[in-house]
Amino acid sequence: MSGIPGVIFVARHGVTVSNDRQIYAGPSDERLTARGVRQAEDLGQALLGRGIQRVVTSPLQRAAETGEIVSAGLGIAKPACSDLLDEMRLDRDATVFVFGNGGSASTASHMANDLSKAPVREGRRRPRVVSLSENVALMTAWSNEDSFTSMFEQQVRSLVRSGDLVIAISAIGKSPNVLAAARRARECGATVAALVGFDGGDLAKICDEAVLVDSFDYGWVESVHLCLEHYITCLLRAHVAALGA
Repeated sequence: MSGIPGVIFVARHGVTVSNDRQIYAGPSDERLTARGVRQAEDLGQALLGRGIQRVVTSPLQRAAETGEIVSAGLGIAKPACSDLLDEMRLDRDATVFVFGNGGSASTASHMANDLSKAPVREGRRRPRVVSLSENVALMTAWSNEDSFTSMFEQQVRSLVRSGDLVIAISAIGKSPNVLAAARRARECGATVAALVGFDGGDLAKICDEAVLVDSFDYGWVESVHLCLEHYITCLLRAHVAALGA
């Protein structure tokens, strides 16, 4: 996922026995049926010629098997589990910080909520996730006494440590306060990822990882960012479930 991809295709795994029986599989795992294998093969053929360079899956067997079949059909390397799962630092003493303005602030709050609760499993380290768009008193204090541009950056200076993950969300990728915080986070030694739209702006250029929604419409960009947030949450939950108790 390094750099800015032109287009991201999101697909469901091929059918399994539970799917055919209309049984909710949840985190339990199983292989694809013969029909599921054919579906994955058909998907690989449908994606030929679209410039696909990489396939990323969750660690669940049904998803990984689908990814392997699609990759083989495309003639590219075998799929890898999302790099972002490693960056979530589940097995390390680190924190995930997420932030944005306006609609992106709402997505940041939603993401912090989902990532803090959905993957929780007894006996496993819990994700530590903080939204920097929540503390209205602190944000307005910094905006009033310093500048609006510094309201996220000052929080980063106080909280972010080397090895943490910072996720910046911005439709246009040009918001001065988001850019200032992203730059500061990198200086602190954190990995910085971004969800952007439009042409990615400067934010996509200064981050370690960026996902670009190929649209110049705020509504579509913010809607896809929310879908990606849910997808990342599902990947993390499946990853934790696959590790077992």
